[in-house]
Amino acid sequence: MRSSSGSDRGVAGRTGDDVRSDLRVEVASRDGGGLVLQIASKVDPYYGTSIRDLVRETLGRLAVADAEIRVDDRGALPFVIAA
Repeated sequence: MRSSSGSDRGVAGRTGDDVRSDLRVEVASRDGGGLVLQIASKVDPYYGTSIRDLVRETLGRLAVADAEIRVDDRGALPFVIAA
């Protein structure tokens, strides 16, 4: 992921076919334009709306207003997603 400012980027979490009950998050700051969320989840049909709401709520608590967020969810529980 490349940020519009070119430098403010962070990645956390594991990825791969063997990952269970965890997620990988990539965050890149943006120079305006609000939030761009890209969420891929194996449980999206059941919990996709809840996951998106939780990500937005958590970003709001952290005062993140302009960022590109990419989440690859592998069945993480809500407290893991919020962390």
